[in-house]
Amino acid sequence: MRFQHRRFWSREQNNVSAAPQPEGSSVRTLASVKPGCEVLVTGYGHLSGGQRQHLQAYGLVPGRRVRVIAQQPVTIVQVEETELAFEGGIAAGVLVGD
Repeated sequence: MRFQHRRFWSREQNNVSAAPQPEGSSVRTLASVKPGCEVLVTGYGHLSGGQRQHLQAYGLVPGRRVRVIAQQPVTIVQVEETELAFEGGIAAGVLVGD
């Protein structure tokens, strides 16, 4: 039996706003990944230390591969057997690569 756990993290609850990315920037964030794609978490952008710790507690750590399930109305990712949902500001603070 597979157990899936879904969490929702709202910027309203954590007072986070999306940081604009410079035009032509090569930095990729979780917010820009198309649904169905798998990416490697490489770090964190504008997120505070507390927000980073929160993400790490759910397994969203540098070096971990995650699969993006949806981008609307929120970003939903699968980390191993757990699904996590983030509003745009949080997803824009998670740096990813291929």
